[in-house]
Amino acid sequence: MIRMLLFRILYNIFLVTSILFAPWYCALFLCVIGLVLFDHYYESIFAGIFLDILYGIQYNSLLGVPMYSTLMVVILFIAIKMLTTHFRF
Repeated sequence: MIRMLLFRILYNIFLVTSILFAPWYCALFLCVIGLVLFDHYYESIFAGIFLDILYGIQYNSLLGVPMYSTLMVVILFIAIKMLTTHFRF
């Protein structure tokens, strides 16, 4: 239990550094991996908000939705949560 918690903390540190220093798609990929590895990985939603704050596009965006990363992460969170309840490995 303590080992998994330590791994989760280290993974979050790695995710935050990838948000700051890597391209946005690397951080999004790490969010998806975190959603598969950990139960209730709400940190991915905060990472999506942080990605939008740092790398968000202008307000006149496609379909009038300015927070793409957050929207993608929330949709992935719901989809992966539904899939992992059916297929647990």
